[in-house]
Amino acid sequence: MLFGCLALATLASKAMADDSVNPNQDILKRIQRAQHPVSKTIDANLENNSFAQVTSVNELRDVAPTDWAYEALRGLVEHYGCIVGYPDRTFRGNKPLTRWEFAAGLNACMNSMESLIRQNAVDPQDVERLKKLAQEFQSELAALGARVDNLEGRVAFLEDHQFSTTTKLVGEVVFSIAEAFSGGAGIQGTYGSWRNNGTAGKNYSFSDNTMFTDRVRLNFLTSFTGKDQLKVRLQAGNGASAMQTATGVPAARLAYDDGTNNKLAIDDLWYKFPVGNLTVTIGANSLNLDDVMDTYNPYMQSSGTGSVSRAERYNSLVYRSSADGTGLALNYKFIKEISLDAFYLAKSSTASNPNPVNGQTNGLFGGGFTAGTQLNIAPLKNFKFGLTYVHTYDATSQNLFTVGSPIGNNPFNGGSVSADRLGLETTFTPFKGINFTAWGGTAQAHGEGYINGNPALDINNRSGNVWTWNATVNFLDLVVPGSVLSVGGGLLPSAFGVDGITNAAGTAGNYFPKTYPGSGSQDRNASYIAQIQYAFPIGQYIQITPAMYVIFNPNSYGVNTTGDNLWIGVIRTTFTF
Repeated sequence: MLFGCLALATLASKAMADDSVNPNQDILKRIQRAQHPVSKTIDANLENNSFAQVTSVNELRDVAPTDWAYEALRGLVEHYGCIVGYPDRTFRGNKPLTRWEFAAGLNACMNSMESLIRQNAVDPQDVERLKKLAQEFQSELAALGARVDNLEGRVAFLEDHQFSTTTKLVGEVVFSIAEAFSGGAGIQGTYGSWRNNGTAGKNYSFSDNTMFTDRVRLNFLTSFTGKDQLKVRLQAGNGASAMQTATGVPAARLAYDDGTNNKLAIDDLWYKFPVGNLTVTIGANSLNLDDVMDTYNPYMQSSGTGSVSRAERYNSLVYRSSADGTGLALNYKFIKEISLDAFYLAKSSTASNPNPVNGQTNGLFGGGFTAGTQLNIAPLKNFKFGLTYVHTYDATSQNLFTVGSPIGNNPFNGGSVSADRLGLETTFTPFKGINFTAWGGTAQAHGEGYINGNPALDINNRSGNVWTWNATVNFLDLVVPGSVLSVGGGLLPSAFGVDGITNAAGTAGNYFPKTYPGSGSQDRNASYIAQIQYAFPIGQYIQITPAMYVIFNPNSYGVNTTGDNLWIGVIRTTFTF
């Protein structure tokens, strides 16, 4: 029995000694386990007194005669009855010893000691051996006491100065230097000239001065039960659509070009919690589809550490909309390999306002919205794909896909538009070191009502088709461990046929685009993007990403002349903490 107590003390000494080697290791986690509600789940067996006394070492399923401590455990059980096991009849001898477990084991030994003393069954030789061991290990025991005092002092200090027992702060800072240039006089055609008169328009020149932008994100991740998460993001930046403003091309946008003139504002605000196999997400602000669904582009989907361009992050045709941000999203996992997403998100700018604006209804269900579903299938460990359907409606849509062509983004010249979008996305890692991703999609846009409320500009029953596809290959750990070299590109969302209308004068005029030459409406030439970037870490908290991407036939206005392609070079530095 006495040796059992000494054995438990030795195990505790080892656990505490490990902490002394790495003073900061797991201390915060242990504090949170002691105070955080999740500890109630982790230590439920202890709280319910569910440790069971072991009468034979053979009762422990994970202890075999070949284990180095088998004889010691057998002696403690047979001679002293001083071992308890977990409810599943395991001893978990290779796991760290917690203070709860030490208390449970010590209690079992003390009970056994009391019984042996009452029976006058304590072996005097054991007492003498224990005295000798205590003398031999006197210095170690004194050091152990000092370590315990030191650990308690550190724990008390952290408890007094910790940020929160429920909230974790995750920060990200992006610095970016970028420059755009073309090979000739500028970008062929302008949005206004093409929209207004149906001709090729003039070259659109822009300043090729180098720009420096930044973005700061502070994410507060809070858990109340250990399984849920409340996300509050504070964000500031100075590059709001800076590359689009400079070039006149929506597809030129950088992935991280959020901007508030570096004024701090609330961005993400949503709460996620599980109910059995169902995960529920409720969003109050900036809840987007990439927050609640797998986009199947694991190495490029992050705006801070993934693709430098907005267009290459994921399938913009289905995952981007000008009408989302507030609402509800559900994910149900049937089995490990199959799950289903469903969502309804209203436009954040109108969801909180029940009053009509410019004759258009608002509110959570009356204004712009995004709704749909995605089926996720993973037939192999290294291969998975998603089938996506999204329906959107926006009363004043001029940014339908955000990175599409001007006609694709705004097919009805600012009129109300709904769209049915279909997408197929996949990712495949055939072997270590290489990953392939691809997506494709089509959307059918439908006019709703009248442009500017004018019955003469009826766009009901008018529709247009938009298509996109993309493929990327990622080379992992190339030269630098943790690095990703990505090469990809594809067709940007482009309009292929939009039903035309006439204005009150009987001509296409300023209200609807025309193909040049001919009638009807569509992008003159499809717009494509190609991108190469190399993201590599500098230590644990810094990543540097040099990149280059080119947009062929920007805004789908190219006429097979030289100098109309748009080239953009970027060096991005990302700090995470």
